[in-house]
Amino acid sequence: MATRIQKEALVDALKFTPRDVRIQVWGYGGEIVMGTVSREAYRWWNREAEKVGVALEDFAGDWSWEEENADKQVPPEARFITPGEWHECDNISHENGAEVSDLCGITITDEETQEQLFEFRLSHAELEENGVTITCGSVNNPEDAGRGNACFVAQSVEKGVFFDATVRITRTFDPRLLEISYNSVAEWDLVSGLTYDGEEIYGNDGYDTRGKSWECSLTYIGEDPDTDPYDENTVWPDSWITEWCEASVAPERDGVYQVETGEWNWRKIWWINEAWRDDHGVPVEGVLRWRGLNRQVV
Repeated sequence: MATRIQKEALVDALKFTPRDVRIQVWGYGGEIVMGTVSREAYRWWNREAEKVGVALEDFAGDWSWEEENADKQVPPEARFITPGEWHECDNISHENGAEVSDLCGITITDEETQEQLFEFRLSHAELEENGVTITCGSVNNPEDAGRGNACFVAQSVEKGVFFDATVRITRTFDPRLLEISYNSVAEWDLVSGLTYDGEEIYGNDGYDTRGKSWECSLTYIGEDPDTDPYDENTVWPDSWITEWCEASVAPERDGVYQVETGEWNWRKIWWINEAWRDDHGVPVEGVLRWRGLNRQVV
């Protein structure tokens, strides 16, 4: 049997004339990409680029870089993207939208009367105060590129309208029925979607912003790439290494180890989740024996 509150809600709904409301999300936000870059590319950009007068920001952000810098050579191993196509390096994350902060807001307007029904900031505190549900979908940080790789992050900051949609409602608009989801990339929280009363709202066609700034960075994950113990090319001193163990004896903890297989004299691979794996997580077969570091390496 329906409760009194449910009955009252039903009566209100029957009295209500269906109408359209416009939902807009505005303020500051933008676009961000995050991707994996090889150790070799990082080495060149970190040590050689300045010598030949090449800036990563110019190479990544300028479509005309190639024709304007024909005299400057960037080797193939350093070309992790086409000049100007910074969006390409996004295998870890690629997001765009309004920022979840008090620099942005959401406005709900009656389309027929143009009456503003609600307006509040997009900060966690104000959304919660107005009964709006806010959920985080994913979190990505540079460390996701993995030890021994570099992480490229490029960020375009924009200002304007990030979401503009019209929704048909059959009862009085209630912000408690609004749900906002966001994804976090390099600690930048960007709105990724909206639903109202359980229905997803599509408003990206109303995206209308202007660029305010752009920046990018390249960060190596791990120790210095020339001395990182986890680097395939770094020779481990004997004092760092344990005795060889037969493959029938499993390592006690996850980590990187030297192994001998039928194909290689020795190489460095990972022992993760009770299996030998390469840098991409692919299982490695045929390990004959292994040895590891006898010291903690951060």
